[in-house]
Amino acid sequence: MGKYREMNMDGVLLDKSQIQTLFENLAINQVIQPFSNLNTYPIVELKKDYYKILETYNLLNKHLKLGIKIHSAGEWILDNFYIIEENFKYILNELSKKKYKKLNGIAKGEYKGFARIYILAYILVSYTNCNINEENVRVALNSYQNKKLLAMDEISNFGLFLKIAEISNIRKICEKIIVSQIQKYKVESIIEKILENKNGKNRKFNNTITIKYSAQIEQKYPFIEYMSYRLKKYGKSAISYQDVLEQEVLKTGLTIQDIIQKEHYQIANLKVTLGNCIKSIKNIGRINFDELINEINGTENILVKDPANVYLYMDQTSKAYYRRKIEKIAKKYKVSEVYISNKLIQLAEKYDKNNVKSHIGYYLFKDGYLELLDELQIKYRKPLNLKQISKLYIGLNFGLTVYIDFMISLISFLEKRNIVLCIVQFILLFIPISEVVLRIMNYILQKFRKPGLIPKLDFESNIPEEFSTMIVIPTILNSEEKVNEMIKRLEVYYNANFQNNLYFTLLGDCTESDKQELDIDKKIIELGKKKIEFLNQKYNKNIFNFVYRKRIWNSGEGKYIGWERKRGLLYTFNLFLEGKKIEDFIINTIQFDIASKIKYVITLDSDTNLIFDSASKMIGAMAHILNKPILKGKKVVDGYGIMQPRIGIDLFQSKISKFVEIYSGKRRDRFLY
Repeated sequence: MGKYREMNMDGVLLDKSQIQTLFENLAINQVIQPFSNLNTYPIVELKKDYYKILETYNLLNKHLKLGIKIHSAGEWILDNFYIIEENFKYILNELSKKKYKKLNGIAKGEYKGFARIYILAYILVSYTNCNINEENVRVALNSYQNKKLLAMDEISNFGLFLKIAEISNIRKICEKIIVSQIQKYKVESIIEKILENKNGKNRKFNNTITIKYSAQIEQKYPFIEYMSYRLKKYGKSAISYQDVLEQEVLKTGLTIQDIIQKEHYQIANLKVTLGNCIKSIKNIGRINFDELINEINGTENILVKDPANVYLYMDQTSKAYYRRKIEKIAKKYKVSEVYISNKLIQLAEKYDKNNVKSHIGYYLFKDGYLELLDELQIKYRKPLNLKQISKLYIGLNFGLTVYIDFMISLISFLEKRNIVLCIVQFILLFIPISEVVLRIMNYILQKFRKPGLIPKLDFESNIPEEFSTMIVIPTILNSEEKVNEMIKRLEVYYNANFQNNLYFTLLGDCTESDKQELDIDKKIIELGKKKIEFLNQKYNKNIFNFVYRKRIWNSGEGKYIGWERKRGLLYTFNLFLEGKKIEDFIINTIQFDIASKIKYVITLDSDTNLIFDSASKMIGAMAHILNKPILKGKKVVDGYGIMQPRIGIDLFQSKISKFVEIYSGKRRDRFLY
């Protein structure tokens, strides 16, 4: 791998048009290779930069306590070190060697082996005096893109490398601050000894500071400027020392005033530059690079032409999922991302808009993937279908279990020579061994097969009327307190999911009884109706509803009971929404015009929370063309008829018992919605 190489670059301040020209020229002249060399991995130098900044921070704090004047630029370090530390840890976590190596690199020239995006980030920081904002990021990337395309992972990680470049520049300034502070300490030590006549234990400044810094940094000017400043504080008693200092300075061809002006000018420049670095790190964190990809990425401008008109309305996470898939194909088969995107559009254009094959995602994630490879003229092995994979999985699990069980039984037989005992042992161990084998296989498969993301439409701001959804809580209502509790939950769900075309219903089930009607039924109905009317008036919307169903005689139970409990309640409610059955409920406040337009039903248990904006995400997932159920008879052969999102346990509930605490987030989720 060789010795790690350090990025070292200086630039002059350029205006917008000059930056544009600079990045266009870079795009024309740079020769690119499909990987970056690990000896240019920036984390090695980043760690050195951070620890030098930390060293500066500690020195400034120490000098502050000693009463030494702090460098003006150093005040930025004292006030904002937490920002540097936070971003340093973030970069360490985000930029692995594997990730860096996959980035396109520079193939020739001074910066050979460095990641292209690393060079571009460093150049932008260097030629803007570390003053990074969204505008100059857009100008730089757009200018480069006009001449040569950047990969999606390069654009999405641009902010990461900008922060690395900013921290590197902070370190350079910190070295100058350290030199300045050391010279001030020396001045204080001389003043203390000569003018204040302190000796031994009475001296505050008698320690030697051992901090490494660049020998190229000017050390005389900070010393002379601060010595002049301190001597003036002592007035007449220090005149003779001022004269000596003046004479020594004159030997250099300068005056003390010249040096003071130069030093003050440098301090002012360092203060401005360091301020730019800190503010830029904050600005970079505010830039939405996903939106930036949508605007400037070459593939994005092609994908929005999706013939099914679906891609344009997908959420950012799903769009990024599509782009990453294209990027993965491009790298694997060494084909341009733009070329792949154009082929996707050409394949999708062959079909009617309502056909799933008219959507580009069909050729990335569904059976159309092989069609895409054929169109790209890529040779491939035909992958196993689901039935073959299932057989292989079951066969491998069974085969390994039998083999391990047989080997254990054989060893036992060779030791004890008892065939009956070995057969019994084989039978008894079969199930435990199969469980162990199954868990090991699943663990290994998880390492090689990452969970797929279910693409979603973006309904965060508004849910279209054609996807109107009813959110229901089916639960047994046995008291007025339970009614109050459940209706409060409905209100909470509404406030967390306040998009249009969402409706909320308390789906009340009756308790079992020897009688068909009870006195408590009337109280529950009256209270439920009253509370629902109050909510509709409070929010000036007719979206809250209350349903309470009848008891029917169950000969098996020998009681009046709700048919099939919760399952039966949901089944009859769905029949009602379809307009097929309406006589099963004592009260139903849902109007027929609302019921007729309901597309989806979100079912929640009485102890389940519907967190902020989760309804729109679930509806967006169900509404996506790739997820729409395709029926063969009464069987869903593709897509989803029912979708269950990942479920977690909140902090309060996780502390109910040790059992709940153990299983409340320690396991690895395998499915994402």
